[in-house]
Amino acid sequence: MKYCLREYDVTIIDTPAANTSTDARRISGVVGYSLIVTARDKTFVRDVKILASQLKADGATVIGTVLNQA
Repeated sequence: MKYCLREYDVTIIDTPAANTSTDARRISGVVGYSLIVTARDKTFVRDVKILASQLKADGATVIGTVLNQA
């Protein structure tokens, strides 16, 4: 991971949904950054706030959010 983050301008790591697996939080903590992707009409703002707080506690910086219409 350090190599990818150092050598490339952008590195994207797709993880399972954070509400179904702890993989996303663990990977975000290792990488140090996270982009939260939400689903339109399915994701609650409260859940995004909780996830962002958890990611921060895990040592990741949330760099933004994306609203997906899928």
